[in-house]
Amino acid sequence: MASDQGYEESSGNIFADLGLDNAEELGLRSSLAIELRRTLKSQGLTQRMAAAQLNTTQPTLSKVLRGDIDRVSLETLFAWLRLLGKRVEYRICDARGNNAQAVWREAR
Repeated sequence: MASDQGYEESSGNIFADLGLDNAEELGLRSSLAIELRRTLKSQGLTQRMAAAQLNTTQPTLSKVLRGDIDRVSLETLFAWLRLLGKRVEYRICDARGNNAQAVWREAR
């Protein structure tokens, strides 16, 4: 039996697709949490070992890794990734697409 249900293509940000007000920040937090998970796996760290290295608790880290991305600030996610040996950068440029004066900074 064929389905008559259509589909809608994603904008690339599920949070925007859901109509959430802070979709860009949530997308960034999600990307950072995914990178955090990848980094922990690649370094062979358990949540308990990582929590000690990141100066947090294992339950807090576990919640973030399971998607509770509002539990910690962007600054905390940046700091955790730095503590794991990652470099986090951001770019500021003209919103009209003029990249001539783009500025790259390392998140501290």
